[in-house]
Amino acid sequence: MDITLLRTFLAVSATGSFADASQRLFVTQSAVSLRIQRLEADLGHSLFTRSKAGAALTPQGREFEHYALSIMRIWEEARQQIAISDGYTESLNIGPQYSLWPRLGFRLIDELRRRSPPLSLRAEVGMADRLTRFLVEGVIQAALLFTPVLRRTN
Repeated sequence: MDITLLRTFLAVSATGSFADASQRLFVTQSAVSLRIQRLEADLGHSLFTRSKAGAALTPQGREFEHYALSIMRIWEEARQQIAISDGYTESLNIGPQYSLWPRLGFRLIDELRRRSPPLSLRAEVGMADRLTRFLVEGVIQAALLFTPVLRRTN
């Protein structure tokens, strides 16, 4: 399974648009289309109904979305677990919003290190929409946000 195909599928699913997904992934719209076509060929089913208004998940696409999210979470967990340095037994990835990082982020990390020395910490600082996507994909386990971005469901 190509993780890039899953990331692309989830980006189209979240945005409802091949064009918006291409901007999110920093690739061309034709690259997004080719990736989705390849994934659909691998699965033997159409995952999106395409129209001028955008892309909507088919019933098979809605079903596959659950698996894609699970696979991405497992992939991220494995990737992060392998990266843990010696001396650490657990890991936590947090995502503070840019504006909250200086005031709350550093304090949170200091407190977590004090309370749990064997905890490996990693921070992905970003904007609310990016951090929400990271939560959904399993890249981070917690986010510090002013206002969460609600994820569109079909």
